[in-house]
Amino acid sequence: MAEYQKELTKVEEELELVEVELQELLERQSQLLNKRTELKTILSQHEEEAHQKKLDIKWDSEDFPWTKEMDEIIKNVFKIKELRPMQRQTMNATLHKSFCPFNDDSDSDYDEKVTKIESSASSSPHQSILVSDDEDFQT
Repeated sequence: MAEYQKELTKVEEELELVEVELQELLERQSQLLNKRTELKTILSQHEEEAHQKKLDIKWDSEDFPWTKEMDEIIKNVFKIKELRPMQRQTMNATLHKSFCPFNDDSDSDYDEKVTKIESSASSSPHQSILVSDDEDFQT
């Protein structure tokens, strides 16, 4: 009987230790959950700020780095005198890297992806049609 009493005492002591460890773990879990919530809030705020910054871009602006080249191509290659409503905004948003579906700062093969898209587009059975305001332009 004494042996069982000793074993019971050991089990009860170990249970007390486990209870203390559990309490410490629960406190640590609570700290980590609070930290996670705090970090998610910070990240969400930064994402919202970045999103708002994108929305604040004046897409009809002619101050983008590509504007001069784009206007020259529109005028000299496509012979278009004037863009239709929302065309400039659409082109600027398309050319802006933050809205590009392949823009990933960790991804260095952006040009390779664009080339793949261009090659798949050129092998497509559908032909693209360019619209021009030039009366002499024929499709």
